[in-house]
Amino acid sequence: MRRFIFTGIALLMGITACKKEFTVHATEEGTGGKAFLKVVHASTNLDTFNIYVGGTKLNGGAITYNGIYPVSGVNSYLTVDPGKQTVALFKPGVLVGDSVGLQSFSDNFETGKYYTFILTSAGQIFTEDAFPKPDTGVIAVRFIHTVLNDTTGKKVDLYSAKHGVVAAGLSPGELSDYKTVPYSVNIKDTLYVTRSADAATPLSGRAVFATMALTTGNIANLTVQRSYTVIFKGSISVSSGTKARGLIGYVHY
Repeated sequence: MRRFIFTGIALLMGITACKKEFTVHATEEGTGGKAFLKVVHASTNLDTFNIYVGGTKLNGGAITYNGIYPVSGVNSYLTVDPGKQTVALFKPGVLVGDSVGLQSFSDNFETGKYYTFILTSAGQIFTEDAFPKPDTGVIAVRFIHTVLNDTTGKKVDLYSAKHGVVAAGLSPGELSDYKTVPYSVNIKDTLYVTRSADAATPLSGRAVFATMALTTGNIANLTVQRSYTVIFKGSISVSSGTKARGLIGYVHY
């Protein structure tokens, strides 16, 4: 099931920075009555932002483009009080505090559940990370499409050089389910974002927009029996530079 939302700009005033709370949480431990949140900056329209939940600033230094916060390590999430919470983004203050609101939305956080918030060029995506614990010999991959200036009506696939289509037919702002993919550190594989095509179409017959070798250099803690999210980000018409189209990824479990 895909879940995606876009929310318009909201001007917010008067939120005061408070002490952040951070945890590296192992799923085997008790949840301690908290929900868990990861934040990804994939908007080409904004250099940096600070994130607040329930009026409390969660990050330390400002989150920059391509940033994944907290770090993209195993089970690293921010802790958030459960219940309905307002998530708000602010432009980092220079002469005064974070007084310029950028975007906000309210949603329900459930105790013990994991969520990802992604800032995109046209709003935001907020989704539960209901990641599986894969069996021996495989990883689980979820694909999120955040390149919002793609051609209207066009879709993309996530394609594995070794195993074919991983996720098919995503429009901008959509995300796939987690899909298991065989993985071995001894067998090189590469993920490609391609224009959508019939599943039988080989890579040579596809238009390719982005590539990412499946290595620990590109996705931290890459190993079997873990779950990952891969995000297509940047500008569809830009092929080089900081905000070019490309892939980033992070591990859940």
